[in-house]
Amino acid sequence: MWGIDLLRHSPPEVSALLGVVVLAITGAEALYADMGHFGRKFITLAWYGAAFPGLVLNYFGQGAYILAHPGITGKPLLRAGARRPAARAAHGSVRRLPAIIASQALNLRRLLAHTAGHPSSATFPA
Repeated sequence: MWGIDLLRHSPPEVSALLGVVVLAITGAEALYADMGHFGRKFITLAWYGAAFPGLVLNYFGQGAYILAHPGITGKPLLRAGARRPAARAAHGSVRRLPAIIASQALNLRRLLAHTAGHPSSATFPA
């Protein structure tokens, strides 16, 4: 009942909510696939060595900016670098980097699919 009421009264929020659900599901699927390729040890190392510290620094930085500017609303990370062109350029490149990496990974996957074969499929002369 609550889902139907939400859909009836605020469709834009439902659209955003479904987008978040799809992103969470695809992220979990990607993590599961990476776990199969790299193993738990390397996924854990990447999480605690890169992703988690980056998220902590990001959220602490946004929190510090909000504490220093109490009346701010909106997106603090974008507002923090809005006055400095170098910060805007760095933020833009950091935003584009995952897309570039993902496209290269897709290209690499296509290349490996054409050149690599499974050892059990090889035929050896008797």
